[in-house]
Amino acid sequence: MMPTIENGGTVFIYGKASNMHRGDIVAFRYPEELSKSFIQRIVGLPGEEISLVEGKVLINGLPLDEPYLNLEDPSRAYMDRVRIPDRSYFVMGDNRRNSNDSRFWGALPEELIIGKVVFY
Repeated sequence: MMPTIENGGTVFIYGKASNMHRGDIVAFRYPEELSKSFIQRIVGLPGEEISLVEGKVLINGLPLDEPYLNLEDPSRAYMDRVRIPDRSYFVMGDNRRNSNDSRFWGALPEELIIGKVVFY
């Protein structure tokens, strides 16, 4: 999540979060190895269609404003349009070139979310 959260930084996680919003930073169990936990940002909500064109996130075909990204080191990633299932979220790290996120393992099921990161 660099530069938003530095490696080794301290965060506060607010219990089992509900009412998730785009832009929220969440802690969750890594879907491919539940003993690990990750922290990433919600970029896509249940029922939305998400795609990537030259690193730019498109939600239902419209570009997403992401002022938290480092524009000096842009990603050039592509991803075909996918629909986010109900009770799932599309999460991505702010350091897109070095993030293991929903682009690689799919939408994050709501039940794997530990809580919202409310202080970093």
